[in-house]
Amino acid sequence: TLSLVQVFEYGCNVHATGTAGKRVMVTNIGNRLGRDRADRAAVRSALPRNGRRVTIGIPMLLPAARRSAPARRKPRTGKDGRMFATESPLNAGIAGFAKRRRRWLIGTALGVLAYAVLGFLLAPWLVKNTAVDTVGVQLDAELRLAKVAINPFVLSIRIDGLELDDPAGTAIARVGTIYANFQLSSLVRWAWSFAEIRLDAPELFLARAGDGGLNLAALVPPADTEQPESAGGGMPRLFIHRFAINEARVDWRDEVPPEPVATVFGPVSVQIVDLNTLPDRAGEQSVVITTESNGTLSWTGSLQLNPFASAGHAEVRGSHFPLASAYIRHETGVDIVDGTAGIDLDYAIASAADGSFQVTVDNIDVEFADVRVNTFHAEPDDVR
Repeated sequence: TLSLVQVFEYGCNVHATGTAGKRVMVTNIGNRLGRDRADRAAVRSALPRNGRRVTIGIPMLLPAARRSAPARRKPRTGKDGRMFATESPLNAGIAGFAKRRRRWLIGTALGVLAYAVLGFLLAPWLVKNTAVDTVGVQLDAELRLAKVAINPFVLSIRIDGLELDDPAGTAIARVGTIYANFQLSSLVRWAWSFAEIRLDAPELFLARAGDGGLNLAALVPPADTEQPESAGGGMPRLFIHRFAINEARVDWRDEVPPEPVATVFGPVSVQIVDLNTLPDRAGEQSVVITTESNGTLSWTGSLQLNPFASAGHAEVRGSHFPLASAYIRHETGVDIVDGTAGIDLDYAIASAADGSFQVTVDNIDVEFADVRVNTFHAEPDDVR
C-alpha cells in the first residue's frame, strides 16, 4: 500500500471504490498535480471517505517515457459491481479456436455421432438379417443368432448363440460365442488382418448314413456348371494374429458299421498364433483333443498354409482302443476291450508343386499297457 506522498513522487493510477459501489479512477496523479499541500488536499478530497480500501496500481515505476502509455483495459464488472475473474491466455486461446472452428467442430461431432449410431445400432441388425437370409436362400438351412454386437471404434464383432440346422431340421452346429477383431493393418499387409478370432463352446454334429453319405453334404450348394472356373485365383490373403477354439465338442455317429458307432470328441482346444495364408510364412499351433474314453491326441509345431507345410511333435495318450475296436472287430474278429497307449513322434509334412505330399516321421516311441484282447462274440476272459 502506497502513501499519497509516494503517489505524487512516482506517478501512478489510483483506483478506489466509491460509496455507490462504482470504481473511481484518478489517472496519473503524480504527473498531473504538483507536490504542494494544496494539490495533496485536492487528491484527498477526491478519494472516498467511507473508509473503504484504496487499490493503487504502479505502472509508473517505469521510465518517464513509458508513463504516458495508455492505461490497461478496464476490468469487466457485473451488475453488482464485482469484477469478473481475469481469463487466462490458455482459456482465451481455446475459446478463440472454438469460435473460429465452430462449424468444423460441430460437423465432426455430428459425423462421429452418426458413425456410432450406424455401428452400434444399425450394423448388428443388418448383419443378423443378412446372414439368416443368405443361409436360408443359398443352403436351404435355418440359421439363428441370439445376439449380434458390433463396436465400430475397435472394429470388433461378437455373435452369441449361433444355431445351424440342416434342411430337415436336424442340428448341425451350435456355437456359444464367436468373436473377431479386425485390424487396420490390413492396408499395410494388403491382407485381411485380424487381431483375434475366437470360438467359445462350439459343438459340431457329424453323422454318416448307412449309404456313406455325410450330413454336411446337405449344406454344400450344387455346382454351377454354366459358370467357368476362375484360373489362377489362389488363396485369399489372410492374417490372424491369434486364432483359438475353446471347449469344442464333436458328436460323431456312424451308421455304416454293422453296429452303429456313437461317440464324442472333446473338449477340443486349438491355439494358433499368426495363422495366415501369406506366402512362405508359418504360424505356431497347439491342438489338444480329448476322446470320450479320456484319451488325448495332441500336437504342437508350425503351420504354413501357402504352400501347405507343417512340422512338430505329436502325442497320443490314454485309452483309444474301444473306439478303434468298434470299426475292426467285425472284420477281424478281434475285440480290444481295454488298454492304454503312449505314442510320441516328430513329423514333417510338405506339399509339392504337383499337389502331392511328402511326409516324414522320426523319433517314434510306442508303448502299450494293460491291453486286453478278446475274440469277437467270446466271453471277456477267454482270450488275453
